[in-house]
Amino acid sequence: MVPGGFSPERRPLSRRDYQLSENYAKHSLSVWEVISETDIDEAVLAIVSGGDHLEAIDVVLMSSDYLTEKGINCVRTNGSTPVGDLVEKHIDLSNLTYKSLGIVAYHIVDKINDQKVKRYTIRQLKEILNQAISQNRLTPDKLKDSIREKL
Repeated sequence: MVPGGFSPERRPLSRRDYQLSENYAKHSLSVWEVISETDIDEAVLAIVSGGDHLEAIDVVLMSSDYLTEKGINCVRTNGSTPVGDLVEKHIDLSNLTYKSLGIVAYHIVDKINDQKVKRYTIRQLKEILNQAISQNRLTPDKLKDSIREKL
């Protein structure tokens, strides 16, 4: 998925969707698994807590069924996040080629057109981070200085 709001749609909890952020060095895209749309904040927490800066982001809810059906290689890997209980929710869309990246891009555009995108403001991101800190899921010293200063 890609980093904003979407209109909620109910679907079975067994359906898995992925949250996308970029990881170009390995010819892969880094995504975070969410079981339902109510779990998107968890993926956002994983992304933002591991980031360098606190900026508004847009998140696109992608379908793992679609990606798998189209031959996209989804590999479960440990994610780079200081939130320990989210590390295993990470997946790389790996071995991307020009063609497979085009499939992913088409899917992202399709999901944006279907309004499966959610914007997170800096204020919302601060709330998510502060909640994780208050629940002892995240310690402030694990955040980059530029993020910690904004909390």
